[in-house]
Amino acid sequence: MGNAACASRTIFGRGDIEEFVCKDVGDSSLSDAEELREREDAWEAVLSEATNVNGKPPCDMSEKELGDQGELLAESYLRQRDYEILARKYKNLGGEADIIAREDDCVVFVEVKTRLTSPQDEDIVPELAVTLDKQERYRKIALYYLIDHRESNFVRFDVIAIKIHGERQASLRHLVGAFVCDL
Repeated sequence: MGNAACASRTIFGRGDIEEFVCKDVGDSSLSDAEELREREDAWEAVLSEATNVNGKPPCDMSEKELGDQGELLAESYLRQRDYEILARKYKNLGGEADIIAREDDCVVFVEVKTRLTSPQDEDIVPELAVTLDKQERYRKIALYYLIDHRESNFVRFDVIAIKIHGERQASLRHLVGAFVCDL
């Protein structure tokens, strides 16, 4: 693959949405190209591992296996962006959170939604599966978490939507501040 780029854009008052899909960028300076290549190589390595479990291609994975692989991709993506991963599959009286991470002084609760698609399935939107009930469950998880971790003052709820198109082919969308906690 050649050089790759990632695009960020702001959406209406709800935070940022970041698309992570590699595409050619053509004329980049050498330092930018090297940085993009390193990021692409890291993503390729994670894709290779996470979209093939025990020699099983994504189309043969169970829904749980596919979800677990999506969480691995999301965790790697967050680490690449300097998030500190605090927990995966965190459980308390409120339920289970896929990933809890820290960005600066904010604790981020991340719901990961993964779908197996073909490259033509542009209309599939995994993040729509984060229903109002799921959001309410995450709010409860956060409240119980804050009771146990009093050093945390700021909380944010993100959604990472992943479409796995096949072995070593996936796209990821990060919705920063996807929903809020109205107390």
